[in-house]
Amino acid sequence: MEKEKQKKIVSRVIVFAIALTMLIPVSAVLASAPGMNSTVVYVEYKDSATLQTMMNNGAELLVDYNNGFALMKMPAAMGNTLRSAGMYVDNMPERTVVKLDSGVSFDTSSGAPNVPAAFSKTYSSDEVGTYIVKCVGPMKGEWTQELKDMGVSVEHNIAKFAYVVRMDGALKDRVSQLPFVSWVGVYQPYYKVPTKAFDMDMPYLSATLYNGANLDAVVNSIINAGGTVLQVEDNANTPDIVTFTAPQSALSAIAGIDDIYMLYLESPAKPMDLVADDIHGAKNLWYPS
Repeated sequence: MEKEKQKKIVSRVIVFAIALTMLIPVSAVLASAPGMNSTVVYVEYKDSATLQTMMNNGAELLVDYNNGFALMKMPAAMGNTLRSAGMYVDNMPERTVVKLDSGVSFDTSSGAPNVPAAFSKTYSSDEVGTYIVKCVGPMKGEWTQELKDMGVSVEHNIAKFAYVVRMDGALKDRVSQLPFVSWVGVYQPYYKVPTKAFDMDMPYLSATLYNGANLDAVVNSIINAGGTVLQVEDNANTPDIVTFTAPQSALSAIAGIDDIYMLYLESPAKPMDLVADDIHGAKNLWYPS
């Protein structure tokens, strides 16, 4: 009885507040809400009745996470009204943004950013390439599994709500049509390079490889590009890592190595001074008591 009463109150509040805010008839609100100054929000609902009430009053259900949260498209006024009524409504201003460890960030609603030609790559339709797959909102485990079942190699999850994947052109076209996918674009070599590295003559970097990468081939490619390899980590259960230095002229070729996921700035090792020696007791390693 109490739930039914709450349902009726929520319904009346939504309809009345939207009509009052927009100064138009309630019937017009219900008829035009989905396309009128609408926004995508992540909203908490207490029960299915509350969810249905929102849908009855102009909200469009995009994703039900089946945990009391949903991704919905609704008039901005409705979101404000629900928020004022104490409901959790997140406008997710960065929902369409991609953020990478390199410091590169862009809004997919405006398409891919322009990158320097030397750090750009394209793939033919029958070539396996590396792509960013942007989801409409917080990812569900079922989405990851669906991609894998299609033959997509899911490599990494990245902010916000996106994957770095490997697939050919035919798969890319199919993935682009999935209802939970909002954007697909090439994972450009430029995205891998720390933005601060472009200001350094000889950056000190580590390359994190994809699982299953050909470590020896990557090392040789870095050397052939003009880099100096300092350390190689052949890891059993985590991605392999190659630490190196390279001049600016070599960065585009190194970033273009397909088996490299991301480059990270490192701090060169420095010899200890006498103070550090005293703090760490390094002399005892040579002159045990």
